Amino acid sequence: FAHSLSYLVAHEVLALLPVSIGWQEASKMGRCWRSQFQCRWPSCCELAEDTPSGLDTELKDWFGLYRRSFLMERDTPVCTVFLSSMIHARLQGRNPLDATPAKVSHVESGIGWDLSLKQRIGWYGGSAWASSTWISEGEVDWTALPEFFSHAFNRLKIMPSAHSILIP
Repeated sequence: FAHSLSYLVAHEVLALLPVSIGWQEASKMGRCWRSQFQCRWPSCCELAEDTPSGLDTELKDWFGLYRRSFLMERDTPVCTVFLSSMIHARLQGRNPLDATPAKVSHVESGIGWDLSLKQRIGWYGGSAWASSTWISEGEVDWTALPEFFSHAFNRLKIMPSAHSILIP
C-alpha cells in the first residue's frame, strides 16, 4: 500500500484515510510521506542528512515533518505565549486573553502520560492554587512548561499543530 501511495499527491493520500484500516495504516508510513516531502522540498536538509546514511524511512516522523513544513510556508495564524509570573496568550487578530498565574501542580505519581504518550495526566496549570512556578532561583522547571502551553492552547480553543507558535 505505502509504495502505491507514493505516486499520489498529499491531498489524495489524505483523502484515502477513511477508505479502510489498511489504507489508514499505509498512509502513516514514513515511506509514503518521505516521497511526498522529497517531491515538495527536494533540497531540504532533512533529506540531505537522511539519504547518504541510508536510514530506514520509518525512523523519522516524515508525516510530522511534512505537516510542519507545509504549515510554515502557509499563512497560518500565529499564537503568542509569553511566560513571566503569569501566562500571557494571544492569537493573531484577536485580543489577548486575561493573564493567569504561571503556576502548576502535579497531583499524580508514576509515568504521568497516557498510553499513547501524548496526554500528560495529573497536571494542572494556570490557577492561583497551583504550587510550583516554571522558574525558581534562575532554574527552569522543564517538566512544567508543557502544561503552561497546554493551558494557553485550551483557553484559546486552538489546535497547536495548526498554528505557528511564537515564544518571545
